[in-house]
Amino acid sequence: MVGGCVYSPDDVCHMDLTVEDQTMLDGDPGEVYDVTIRVRGVVEMSSYIGGVLDGDVYVGGMLDSYWSPFSLVVSDPQQTYWLNPGGDGDLFTYGVDYSHTVTIADGASVTLRGGSGDDSCGLFNHDRADAPIVVGGVPPAPLPFDGQFLQVDAEAIVIP
Repeated sequence: MVGGCVYSPDDVCHMDLTVEDQTMLDGDPGEVYDVTIRVRGVVEMSSYIGGVLDGDVYVGGMLDSYWSPFSLVVSDPQQTYWLNPGGDGDLFTYGVDYSHTVTIADGASVTLRGGSGDDSCGLFNHDRADAPIVVGGVPPAPLPFDGQFLQVDAEAIVIP
């Protein structure tokens, strides 16, 4: 058993239930921005309900599985962007690298959350062919990361 995880240590690694990093958009008072984010990493996919799929992101709604959820939560205008929708129940991870535009008001908090869901374990980094996934341009590339992660960078911030 790994932490609260009941799966074989050969298949999974210990993951915290939730890890988060928060920042604030410091722009011009009263302005609302379109922020294009680039999302890169290695993750399990999860299913979500009550929102809408918009390209690679599920907007709004809530988690509908116990697989490792990853989200970007914006306080103003209040919205949750789920960053790993689909493939729920797959016993392998996916490499992700995509851009998406989110709306963020001046002074809003922006919180990136990830973790194991509810069981303290996550799949090791391996694709459906059991090969490790390397995400170009993200350390430790050219080596694979030993586990799951998401890196979110702001590519552009504009007033619509």
